[in-house]
Amino acid sequence: MVIGLGFQKRHGKSTVAKDLVRLGFKELSFAGPLKQAVIKLYGVPSPYCTAKKDTIVPHVGKSFRTLCEEMGFMLRKFYGDEFIVAILEQKLKKYIERGHDVVISDVRHPKEYALIEQYGGFPVRVVNPSVKTDTEHMSEVQLLNINWPYTIVNNKGLKELRQETYSLVAELKKKE
Repeated sequence: MVIGLGFQKRHGKSTVAKDLVRLGFKELSFAGPLKQAVIKLYGVPSPYCTAKKDTIVPHVGKSFRTLCEEMGFMLRKFYGDEFIVAILEQKLKKYIERGHDVVISDVRHPKEYALIEQYGGFPVRVVNPSVKTDTEHMSEVQLLNINWPYTIVNNKGLKELRQETYSLVAELKKKE
């Protein structure tokens, strides 16, 4: 099974992905290689890469999130969207060949969404209604007009989010 979680920041995609990993899924991320490149290029200390990703990194003057968004934009502009998708697809194929269930934790662009469909996966939008939609960056708006076939609403506590995630997986297993 392949599940692609989308799409906007601060809605709980990473939290849902962690719960799926607890169920045995392997996690992949389109932004994973971008994050590693930013860490190496800018020497970003680890707290800024997780809990403090929206905090300004003092020696750079930008947040880790902003640096990653800029890196992704530059790579897409120079190489095209296919570049980032192709990197993840290589890893995805290996996991599928080995019989693993896979969660892709950051589906944010049309070609990323299309990859989930290409592999017979399930696109799942994670949405927290209390989070204001950010329209400043292209990755926050490119999938606004997509009709996501599955949605996880993150508007209660962690326990309820986990239960909703597990219920959805049970539903999707029946459709495989």
